[in-house]
Amino acid sequence: MSKHKSKDSLIPGKIGYRTREGRTGLDPIDTQKETSYMEGIFLRKLFTGKLRTRNPVYLVVMATIGVLLVLFPLIGSLSDPRALSQPNALRDQLVIPILCLWPVGGALLFNVIASLRVRHS
Repeated sequence: MSKHKSKDSLIPGKIGYRTREGRTGLDPIDTQKETSYMEGIFLRKLFTGKLRTRNPVYLVVMATIGVLLVLFPLIGSLSDPRALSQPNALRDQLVIPILCLWPVGGALLFNVIASLRVRHS
């Protein structure tokens, strides 16, 4: 291994910055930056359709959460039909949850299907 450091390892938030030479890796600010960086990568891959895994446990969890996020607004609105007769009820109980939950649920389900296609082809 060469002792040459690449410029990527010196950027706060990148993997390895927190545990660089002379550091313990316990700095809370560096830990939060690295966590935020990884969450950003996860969300970017989720919404661009590039989140792939071969682990069946992860696939089952992703599929379950995706189905629940897609079905919860519908089940919630159908569980009490009287609630939809109130003013602004359609907006509060159906439209807003669908706009907030369906994109995430749909992205999870899309990535599960894409992971299964890659796995079986």
